[in-house]
Amino acid sequence: TLPLSLNDVRGSGAGWNLPISSTAFTTGSNSLATTATTVTSLTTACLAGGSCTNPTNAISYPLTVPAAATAPTAVKFFNAAATTGMGRFTITPTISVAIPGNSYAGSYSSTVTIAAVTGP
Repeated sequence: TLPLSLNDVRGSGAGWNLPISSTAFTTGSNSLATTATTVTSLTTACLAGGSCTNPTNAISYPLTVPAAATAPTAVKFFNAAATTGMGRFTITPTISVAIPGNSYAGSYSSTVTIAAVTGP
């Protein structure tokens, strides 16, 4: 899981979305498949200390996280439709990495990029 905090205190009700992208998992010259990483599920919770309008999400799971040597164009992994998602939230995606049994042994790394963008 990867807990994220999101604060939408604009009060506009314009909605927002969270795009994700990554580099391929590599160790030396070996790498996992560019489809190895998926967001399998996601939970949201309003944070205490103010009012909130729960986000209405239209994204289906599982969702493959795009990957390449250089991070490719991001995809939305969560969105708050217009008039939802106002306030402070914890958004916790569950991210899974598939590692084939015949993978080269090593310490693999990847850079994951997540952003918060206005509009559903």
